[in-house]
This record gives sequence, structure tokens and C-alpha cells, in this order.
Amino acid sequence: MDPISTDGNCGSNSDTNTTCLTSEFGNCCSSKGFCGGTSAYCGEGCQTAFGKCCQSSFGSCDSTKPSSSVSWSATPSNPENVSKDGNCGSNSMTNATCLKSKYGACCSSHGFCGGNASYCGTGCQSKYGSCSIATIPAVPTPSLASVSTVSSLSKGAIAGISIGAGAFGCAMLGLLMWSLFARKRRYSTNVDIKPISKSDGFTNEMDGRGISIPVELPTSK
Repeated sequence: MDPISTDGNCGSNSDTNTTCLTSEFGNCCSSKGFCGGTSAYCGEGCQTAFGKCCQSSFGSCDSTKPSSSVSWSATPSNPENVSKDGNCGSNSMTNATCLKSKYGACCSSHGFCGGNASYCGTGCQSKYGSCSIATIPAVPTPSLASVSTVSSLSKGAIAGISIGAGAFGCAMLGLLMWSLFARKRRYSTNVDIKPISKSDGFTNEMDGRGISIPVELPTSK
């Protein structure tokens, strides 16, 4: 009997030709020599000499999990065995179900919980959840009242912005006009120039009289 794989390698990828049967990784030995429990391991190229292989719909070819002293089906803390990590069925070490899980009620062909057609459609594992798309929670559509309320609020906000912009523009225009008026008054102020009187000791006239020099005239003989 071939030794059971402890590192996930098997068959041609194992130095000791280990088998995947009852291993913790899954019962199928893939074409590349790795143990697993999904269609990638159990499908085309699966090494039948080192594990289980099948071509049937996913989920039924590797439903048997490794035997252990610990029960893989349900625990006291999770009696319904609901998936807590999004894995389900043959992709779950505990054969968890997607029913009541937070990820969705359908267990996909690859062993993941979800709630849309990719999970609930072809290959869905009905043993580990619902395969009806009708179980997908409907997304509520906004009512006409809520849409009209949002529209009214948007128009009111736009009107408020327009009024505020207009008031700001008027204020700036008034400030500009006041500044121009103040500047005009400053440069148009009349300045009185005091005339200079003669009493101030200044004159702009010169004495037209010449200097009187006594001239001695000759006496007649």
C-alpha cells in the first residue's frame, strides 16, 4: 500500500509515490501530482493509481473525507455546519453548507458559497445549499418619492449656490465703485495758494533810478 501524502504531493510528483486517499488535502491526485478535492484535481489527467478520480458532475466524486477522531460534519458551536469562510461541500474540510451563510445560499461547482447565477447555476452542489436563483435576496429599487426628494434637494442646493454667488458679485462691485470714487475725490481736492505780500520782505521790482554821483562843472571865464 502506498504511503499517504503528508505534504500535498502525490504520484509522479512524490519521491515516495504517495497516495492522496484519506489525505488531509483531498482524495484526488491531479495530473501534476498534487492532492485535492476539486474538479481541477479529480478531472482530466487525474492519476487513478494514487487516489480517486471521476468525470461526473463536481461534488460527487470526492465526497468522502479523511477519517479522523474529530467529526468533520458538525460541532456543538456550529450544529448546522454553516460555512464560515465561504468554502462549502467538497472544497470544505467540514463539508460545510451555504444555507444561512453570510456569503450566499448556493454552493458552486468549485465549492464556494454565493448568491448569483455563477454559484446557483450549472454544477451547483444542492447537497450543500440551495441551487435556486430565486433564493437570492432582491435588491430594493428606489421609490419615486425618494427620487423626487433627491431631485428637489438638488434643485434647492443649486438655487442656493446661485443666489450666494450673485450676492457676492454685487458686494464686490460695490466695493470697486467705492474705491474708484474715493480715489477721484483724493486727486480732485483744491489747494489754496497764499499770495506773497510786500510786507513779507520780498519784491520782484528793481529801483530804476541810477546812483547819484556829484559832477563838478567847469566855471566860465
